[in-house]
Order: sequence, then structure tokens, then C-alpha cells
Amino acid sequence: MLKNLIILSLVLSFLKSTTCYSQSVGKEERICVVTFKSSENVYAKFENTTSMKVGDTLYVKDSNSLRPVISVRYLSSHSVAGPSLGGKELKIDDNVYAYVIINEKPIVKDSVSANKNYPGTQVGTISSVPRNVTKSVRQNYNGRFSIQSFSNISNFFNAGNYQQWRYSFQFNADSISSSPFSVSDYMVFTYKNGDLSSFSSNISKDLKLISKNLKIYDLAVNYKFDETSDIWFGRHLNRKVANISSVDGAQYEQKFSEWYAGLIAGSRPDFTDFGFNPKLFEYGGYLGRTDTVGKSFMENTLAVMQQTNNMITDRRFLYFQHSNNLVPFVNLFFSTEVDLYKKEMGISKNTLSLTGLFTSVNYYPDKAVSFSFSYDARKDVIYYETYKSFADSIIQNQTRQGFRAGVNFRPLDNLFISLSTGYRFQPSDPKPSRNFSGTISYGNIPWIDVVPSVSYIKLISSYIDGSIWGAGLSKNIMDIADVSINYSNNQYTFLFGSLKQNILSVDLSTKIWQQIYLTLSYEGTFQQQNTWGRFLLDLTTRF
Repeated sequence: MLKNLIILSLVLSFLKSTTCYSQSVGKEERICVVTFKSSENVYAKFENTTSMKVGDTLYVKDSNSLRPVISVRYLSSHSVAGPSLGGKELKIDDNVYAYVIINEKPIVKDSVSANKNYPGTQVGTISSVPRNVTKSVRQNYNGRFSIQSFSNISNFFNAGNYQQWRYSFQFNADSISSSPFSVSDYMVFTYKNGDLSSFSSNISKDLKLISKNLKIYDLAVNYKFDETSDIWFGRHLNRKVANISSVDGAQYEQKFSEWYAGLIAGSRPDFTDFGFNPKLFEYGGYLGRTDTVGKSFMENTLAVMQQTNNMITDRRFLYFQHSNNLVPFVNLFFSTEVDLYKKEMGISKNTLSLTGLFTSVNYYPDKAVSFSFSYDARKDVIYYETYKSFADSIIQNQTRQGFRAGVNFRPLDNLFISLSTGYRFQPSDPKPSRNFSGTISYGNIPWIDVVPSVSYIKLISSYIDGSIWGAGLSKNIMDIADVSINYSNNQYTFLFGSLKQNILSVDLSTKIWQQIYLTLSYEGTFQQQNTWGRFLLDLTTRF
């Protein structure tokens, strides 16, 4: 009963929140790439940062939702930097996303009456509209291609010695040749040395070998009917319902002033190799609204999805996502999933069950200090047809809960301190998992322009007790290259033994020509008898 009341209150709060005062705006998704990491901040590069501001939040897309990962503290015309919000370890060249409020100019076509409220038109600001006013469509292309080599060498495990290659290609083209068509693409091809030696003249076998190593995360065509409606065909990840992952099919969206609504029909990627599987048909829709109050914004999205396997219900669920910065200096993000379907002993039931809940709050009262807090509660997602034996074996689906809190502050101009703690548990754990971490860094020691840092991490759980001490130096060399050296001493105590490690890593990142970037990394792990090293070479070009 209590769960049902919670679910009902969430839906009512969604409906209530849409009565706020608003003005018409557009919300633009911008993609950027992580270019550098220091002990204090993560740096990312945009094509431009127009309309962005200090205090904005950057996100990553995962299988469950949009996850906040960076709080913007420093801003230039093309780059941003800020502390990591925790929860996901970002790597160089990872994609992160910003959602920027853009106040667009009025767009009125010949057939549109001037007294109607279309997106981008503010009520009462236009008394008359000249005819034959059209919007010039700007052609925009951007992409990225990278080649990465990972090598692993050890002195104790021959099978662990390998070299892996990874090719990734990302491309976006908006309004191709001033047409209503746009395309998006992101794919990765990965293989180890020797994997492709079995190529033969058998096309069917060769295609299976390629598909095993090729992962397509996005490959779609968009057609824009007008400024208020468009449709995607192909494999596409819709950030407004990112929890359902990519969809192979069609996704249509219609805007109604501040409101928007969408329909989705297609199939979800295969759960074994992320390939195309039409048996996993799914369909659903979503309804949302973006509001502005002064310079602040709020967005709510409510979605319902039906997922099947061989046209038999696999999962049915409700999803709600909310974000706002209505309170000064505060960014709030909230999402939840509610399962609407259950199958026990072969009997199907319509039910309400809270499956997942995630919320994060970031408070930045001053450039010198910021606070973050997140709470995550989640049960195992059950697909009743795809994993029949697993679903039948579950007696009690326990909820895993986790808290995370952090503070970043700068007591002096160049002194940065970061502290964080995490707590995670579920009823079956002998004891909860806890972690504590702290980092101190000093920016640009005079004359040598080196950034030193020291860090400490404490891990405590039912099976491990660990301490990690670390120290590092990073330096920018004449704006040509970024170099960092890090050392850590790891000591772990398990239920039946202990482990000590010394880890040394060296990273070099540089721009070698125009839009071509080179990254070289080495990480060596040294134990009493065993050692192994990992080498990374990354060559990336952007266009």
C-alpha cells in the first residue's frame, strides 16, 4: 500500500509541476569529449559553449538513465572543467552531454497564423508578421574517428598477454544539404590479435565474425517534418527515455509549445551480442514538458513501455525523469522506474512495483566550494520470457541501496580539496559496503608550473578491507602536451589472505596536427612475485 501511495504521488507531482509559468524555449543537446583529467577536475571540449554557464551539469548516457558526471566550474569558449560528481569513472575520449536552454527567434511559415503559440514564439511579442518569412537551415557536420591499441603483458600468465585493437567512429550531420534529413552514427569494432585469422571465402562465416566484434550503438536517419515534429528511423538512443537503451525501429516526436510527446516502436538490441533481434519487439510512448521560470528551467518526462519476446510480454514499466535548477545554485536530477507487470508460476498479473530510483543534488554556492549528494535504490530488472529460469527461481528480489556524498572546496587560490564517501547495502549482505576518499592538489607551483596531488581511499565491505594511498604530478608543456605521473600503494585484506600492490602510471596527451590527437599511457602493477603492464596508444581525429 505504501509503495502504491509513493508511485501515485510521483505521478501527481508530475502533473502538478506542469502548471508552472513558462515561456517557449528550445533545449539543445550538445555532445563533448573528455580531453584531460586532473586530480581535481575533468576537462571536456565542445564545439562551442554558447548559452552554457558555471553550475551546469554534464551527463553520460547509460542503460538506465542520464547520469550526472561533471559540475561545470570553469568555462571558456570551447571547453569546460569541473569536479567529477562520482558514480562513473570517466576516461579520456568518453562522450558527455550538456542540455542547454536556447531562446530561439520566432519562426513563422506562410500557413501559420501569427496568433498561435508555436515553439520559439513568445506570447504577446508579435503584433504582425510579414509573409514569406522562412528559416534558413544551417548545415552542420561533426565526427570523430579513433584507433586504440591496448596491450597487456605479465610474467605469470601467458594467456593474459594480448594486444587488442579498438576502432570507433562517430558522425553527426544535421540538415544535409539544407534538407530535412539528418543522420547520426556511433559504432565500435574491437578485436584481439589473431581473432581475424579465421577469415575465409565463406561470406556467411565472415559476416558472423565481424558482427561478433562490431557494436553499433547508434545508426539512424532523422526526418524533420517542420519545427514541431520529426521522426527517427534505425537504431537510436532517445535521451528523453534513455533508460530503455537504443531502439531498432521508429521514434516520432511532436512538440506542442512547452509540451512534447513521442511514440516508439521497434525492437531492443539482442541481450547476447547487442545485434539486431526483431523477436524482442517493444513499443510505448512518452509525454513531457520543459518550463522556464526566470533564468531557471525544469523538465519532466513520463514514459510507459511494453517489451516482448516472441510477442509475449517480457516487461512492462513506467518511467519518470525530472531535472531542474529552480533553487539558486542547485541542480536536481531524479528518475524512477515502476514495473507494471509480473508473472508468477506461469500466471500473469498487472501490478505496481518500484524497481529503481535515483536522485542527485549538486549545490555550488560559490566557485570555491560545491557539494554533491546522490541516492540509488534498485532491484534486479526481470524479463519474464527472456530469462524464464532466472525469473522462476527468484523468491525475493532485494533492493540494493546506495548513498554518495562529496564536497569540493578551495581554501586558497591554488589549493583544492575534495572529500567523498559512499555507503551501499542490501538485506542479504553480512555488512554494508563503505568507502571514503580524499584528494588534495595544488595548482601550478611557481616557476615549474607543476600540479602535485595526494589521495587516499578506504574500502570496507563484507569481503574486503582496503587502503589506497596515491600521489601524482601533472604538467602542461608549452600548451603542446599534457603529462602526468601517478603512483599508488594498494593494500587489501580479504577473508582468507591479503594482497599488496604498487602501481605506476604515466600519461602523455598531445595534439600532433590540426585536429589529430595522440595519447600514450602506461600502467604497471607490481606485486611481490607477479608483475604486469598495460600500454595504451590512442590516435583520434575530429572533423
